[in-house]
Amino acid sequence: MDELSRVGQSEGVAPTPTSPAAPTGGGRRAINRLHEPGASATTSPQAFAWSRDADDDDAPVGLNFGAMLGGKARETTEISTVNPLAQAFRAGPPSGLANALALGGMVAGCAVGAFALGPSGLLVIAALEALAFAGGLLFSRAALQEVERAKEELEYEATHDALTGLFNRGAIMRKLEVALDGHLKESPVAVLLGDVDHFKKINDTYGHQAGDEVLREVSQRMQLSVRAEDSVGRYGGEEMVVVLRDATTERAGTLGERIRSAVCGRPFATVAGPIPVTISIGVASTDRLGRVPPAELLRAADGALYRAKESGRNRVLAAAARQR
Repeated sequence: MDELSRVGQSEGVAPTPTSPAAPTGGGRRAINRLHEPGASATTSPQAFAWSRDADDDDAPVGLNFGAMLGGKARETTEISTVNPLAQAFRAGPPSGLANALALGGMVAGCAVGAFALGPSGLLVIAALEALAFAGGLLFSRAALQEVERAKEELEYEATHDALTGLFNRGAIMRKLEVALDGHLKESPVAVLLGDVDHFKKINDTYGHQAGDEVLREVSQRMQLSVRAEDSVGRYGGEEMVVVLRDATTERAGTLGERIRSAVCGRPFATVAGPIPVTISIGVASTDRLGRVPPAELLRAADGALYRAKESGRNRVLAAAARQR
């Protein structure tokens, strides 16, 4: 066991969301598979169908009359309604064959309108097709962007601590497991286990709001002190973990000392006024301990942290090499 002295600054520093619910409206939806080529296709004057392909999220959508009048081309969704434009926004974005079918459907729809209602029918159907096409495109893009944003937010909440913004315990442990899985002899993995000194006294003296501000500021100073490839997480309470790739005990100790200096270098501004804060850090690396499970590496760092606190706090100590 050895104490690492202070050094300079020479070293480099949530269920998968589903598509949003479609707007409600009058009418009936049912999944219907079209007939084989040559078979008759039964439609009503109010029956419309969307042609869609789930493999392409960016393609536009269109009302597919042609697919309903022709042979079996794909599975479609039948919409029976007196308000086809409103129901149009229920569908998702298609592509490929769907685009061709949608275009054919538009042409066929215009032809049906012209045949049934004359020139005025042609204009009405053409306008309806154009509005549905443009509206479906805008809606599908907006809906997909909203789904992506919701997915990212859920993933962030599932892996990050709400107070500090650091990785939560589960996420930082997975980071350590991944780092150790890719561990090579020439690329050691290290962990730093830090504990804010006398944190209970800070809470008791200045209040829990000030204590929360201290934890947030400690987290920020830690993140600014490590390298881009390192991962910082909240292990629990006032304990923080840093997972270091390609870090020997000496290098990890250097980074630990940088964190210690950043924390104690200036008082923390809080609602209760400036508060001086220090941190004790334990270091453990596979260059001394060999290839060990994540729990054993953390136990070694925890033992070094305990000795740092017993030795007076506000210091960085490294775990001793494992006996061979």
